[in-house]
Amino acid sequence: MRIPVFYVLCLFFVSCSSLQDIIGSKDVDDVEKDSECVLERKHKNKLKKAANYIQQARFDESKLYEATDLLRSNENVHFLALRTEIYSIRKNYLKVQEEGLKVIDICPDGFPKVYYFLGKIAFNNKDYINATRYLQKSLDLN
Repeated sequence: MRIPVFYVLCLFFVSCSSLQDIIGSKDVDDVEKDSECVLERKHKNKLKKAANYIQQARFDESKLYEATDLLRSNENVHFLALRTEIYSIRKNYLKVQEEGLKVIDICPDGFPKVYYFLGKIAFNNKDYINATRYLQKSLDLN
């Protein structure tokens, strides 16, 4: 009985974190020198706008379409991370896994929310080993 309570608390803690994790609050100096993980200035406004649409989509689902349109044409890791959140809201868990694994492959220490989404999916699939691994990594990065 203790294990499920732990996971519920982990899920609650991570779900309460802000979208700032996704759009990358870290600048060039804070992130590893991997250029894929660095948020370019030219993308910052588009990502902030998409993140705002995603927050609004919790009350008005039509905003997800606007966010999806903004994020569609770019394969930057930050765009992939926000698309992962959109797929999670839409309950398209296959796409969450596909995009989420791409994100952590490119930038393993930059997006704790992606680990949360993957951990949540693994937990629901009764894959407790991977769920523990993903959720612990999410907590470590937060």
